[in-house]
Amino acid sequence: MICLIGVGIGLIVAIIGGYLWGWEWTGVSSYIGPVLKPNQPYRPEKTLWDWLQLLIAPIVLLLLGVGFAQWQQKRDHTIQQQRYQAEQELAIDNQRESALQEYINKISELLLDKQLRSCAKEAEAQKIARVRVLTVLPRLDANRKRSVVQFLYMRPVGMVSLKTLVRIMLKDYPTRSLLGFSLLVGQAFLYNAIFFTYGLVLARFYRVPDEAIGLYLIPFAVGNCFGPLLLGRFFDTLGRRKMISFTYILPGILLVLTGWLFMRGSLTAATQTLCWSVIFFFASAGASSAYLTVSEIFPLEVRAQAIALFYAVGTGASAVAPLLFGLLIQSGEAINVFFGYLLGAVVMAAAGGVEMVFGVDAERQSLEKVARPLSVSEFCDEGHG
Repeated sequence: MICLIGVGIGLIVAIIGGYLWGWEWTGVSSYIGPVLKPNQPYRPEKTLWDWLQLLIAPIVLLLLGVGFAQWQQKRDHTIQQQRYQAEQELAIDNQRESALQEYINKISELLLDKQLRSCAKEAEAQKIARVRVLTVLPRLDANRKRSVVQFLYMRPVGMVSLKTLVRIMLKDYPTRSLLGFSLLVGQAFLYNAIFFTYGLVLARFYRVPDEAIGLYLIPFAVGNCFGPLLLGRFFDTLGRRKMISFTYILPGILLVLTGWLFMRGSLTAATQTLCWSVIFFFASAGASSAYLTVSEIFPLEVRAQAIALFYAVGTGASAVAPLLFGLLIQSGEAINVFFGYLLGAVVMAAAGGVEMVFGVDAERQSLEKVARPLSVSEFCDEGHG
């Protein structure tokens, strides 16, 4: 490489010297040869430029060959390093797998022969098990450590009875139960109160024909569809607590404003529908988050039952809403209907307030971290307590 740099510098000096000082031997000067007689041939001597024209092709080929050889050598070296690294990783992985299998075999013997889970904390089997755990964990990678922890922590639970479910809700998770109940009741009251009586409002106060009422439900349905679709991702990015409280409190505020305009007679059937569509654009995302919340804040084994229980309780508690609003609409007084809307707004805003206080920040967390599974064993409680 140094030689090539030196040759390049020499050529540059020769070319510059040929132009500036007229070095004839370079072949790049302005000299055109001596003045000759007629028919007297002139045979100039070979110059540096002539030799360069003669040797340029071999030099280029030589440089290309040297460059290719160096690239090939570097490529082979990289492949050898990758192969060596892969072999090393495979060997380490095999060692970790062997250590894991050996540990599982030995701890299984303690579980089966020594009744490890039911023996006392200071029993010899417990001590041996702890030593084996502390010995094997540093030798394993993250995935295999997780397998060991799950092997230790998890034990079959079976079907959870309704009595056990209620005990878990009221004793182990009282604030979360209040949260789930508030969210389910809030969204159920709003939907039962507004959706089931909307046709009565259109017919009684706006004189909309019965055959045209279905058309006014189309924008209402569009708002319900696009709310969760467009706002759903923010429950993971901005957080559950912020978004759930926002999608409950804001519809409550908008409901009060819409009810006030309705009471004053400032709305038409079209503008009333537009207001409901905006309200339920946000409220539909809140309602979806209520089911999401109940499905992730309780232990893994009872989440399906929790959804069913809270849905039944929440819907049952809000079943009075259609009857109440039906009576208010039947009175024919807009102010009475406004009081009903005001009640719905209070229920929604109260649920949003409960979320702000008792909400669970479950975004981007594993469900086992949000709520400890019931299948966590007594052995690990004692060993890691």
